[in-house]
Amino acid sequence: MIGPFGVSSLAIFLAFVAVHATRRTRDKEEQAGLRDEGSLLTTAAHHTPPIDIPDTEELRARVAARLVRRHCPDNKPFGPAEPDSMDFALSRIVGQVVDLWEADSAEALSETQLRELHVLETLALADAVAAGKLAQSFRNPALATDIRDQISALAERREAFEEARDAYRATLDLADSAARPWDLKTSLMLMTAPDADLWHRVIAEGDLRDPGLRAAALWCLEQPTLSRASVALFFARLGRERLLTDAEATGDTLFLRGARHAIRRWNEGGYRNKTIGLDPANAVVDAGPALKAELGALAEDWPFPEGAFDCYSGDVARPRRAWDIQAGVLIGTPQPQDYFDPV
Repeated sequence: MIGPFGVSSLAIFLAFVAVHATRRTRDKEEQAGLRDEGSLLTTAAHHTPPIDIPDTEELRARVAARLVRRHCPDNKPFGPAEPDSMDFALSRIVGQVVDLWEADSAEALSETQLRELHVLETLALADAVAAGKLAQSFRNPALATDIRDQISALAERREAFEEARDAYRATLDLADSAARPWDLKTSLMLMTAPDADLWHRVIAEGDLRDPGLRAAALWCLEQPTLSRASVALFFARLGRERLLTDAEATGDTLFLRGARHAIRRWNEGGYRNKTIGLDPANAVVDAGPALKAELGALAEDWPFPEGAFDCYSGDVARPRRAWDIQAGVLIGTPQPQDYFDPV
């Protein structure tokens, strides 16, 4: 594997062996075509390239850099839990193709091979639509698409890891600098990276009748990357705990404005993050009637969060045990296992 969560080197190797074998069986049919080098692309794609191709020396320099990078250890401060970097994964792929061509350096590659590697790397990094079109230039489109899908999956894992890593480091910095117990909202605001899992805990566990925890929850609801599941859980709590009529009775207009804004933002499609699920996934499906009753009891007409009370499958929010949500303080040093997948 290219790292514990990376692309299967063996699968890629076999893919290109299959392409290489296919090319050889067609050699007699294409005597006037390209020289047999285990060509990845169709003859038509060479005659009319599907993308712009840089000049040969630039391509050779890029491949040379890939071949060097391939043999450099991928720096992973967080150990096996850290997926391969995209740069390292792409370098491994390029290196495997070069091995199949039995070339010992970028200088040994033909112009045809350099162009093919460029198209392959472009496909690996393309979005699904562009990759689907580009795959038709390959002798085996299905295998080319599979490589792209594996790289795309790695990119998603890498992005999720980097978000968790940044949240971990931000919490670690906060723990190291915490000379006094700030209130929860202030602590969240001092974080130098977003942490949707922590925000979910604030909304799920905080006493929303406590002014400080209410303020922290409202701040979380303003964050661009807050999970949809977290917002839906907030709406469910509004109805089940009769938080809106309570706020109206006590004159808490700040909470009312924040809750109304969250509903309006939901209906406008403002919450897009779907990375967090609920346990059970249907934890809020029956909460709609309670919220409708709560909204109907208010003095003013309120919008209803359409489609909020659905199933939210997927990984649940990580515990973030360094935080005491009810006390509203960071009580310890964050631990890697609360941020990263086990190996």
